[in-house]
Amino acid sequence: MILKKIYLRFVYLYNYLYFKLSFKQFGWGTIIDKRLFIKQKPSSISIGKHCKFKYGTRLECVPNEGGLFGEIIIKDFVSVETFLHIGAVDKVTIENNVLIASKVFISDHDHLFDRSDIPIRYQGVKSKGPVKIKEGAWIGENVCILSGVTIGKNSIIGANSVVVNDVPDYCVYAGVPAKFIKKINK
Repeated sequence: MILKKIYLRFVYLYNYLYFKLSFKQFGWGTIIDKRLFIKQKPSSISIGKHCKFKYGTRLECVPNEGGLFGEIIIKDFVSVETFLHIGAVDKVTIENNVLIASKVFISDHDHLFDRSDIPIRYQGVKSKGPVKIKEGAWIGENVCILSGVTIGKNSIIGANSVVVNDVPDYCVYAGVPAKFIKKINK
């Protein structure tokens, strides 16, 4: 038991020192498992204290048309399972105590596809607005959360859902696109 505590302290210290130097903010007690992928601008990423990120997390801060990079803010006590992918050209905020299951995609932007004479990958991106996941929400397996969406406080997004519209506080949404299922009693 004592060895386990010493080991955990070492892991916390290693993570804290390693990521504190490159991120805008990195909280004490946060653990990022193997294979974290950061694409561009880690100094635009803030992670709070006592968060847990499992294998295969991918965080991308992408430049917008003006050349400014997006921002990712993950607050305290957020728990993330494997293969989370967040892309930000504007801002993605995840508040305290959010649970995120495996293979979740969160993006505040879409690729432009107006022109047929050039490949989509060269047409740029646009944002409909920032993404915000409020305190205590639970995001199920294989969920896709798209640009301009706010997920309400203590709301649940069912597995395999695509969220294209705001979700009110204390609600369960599921489906493609995600639709209201029921209200959660307070």
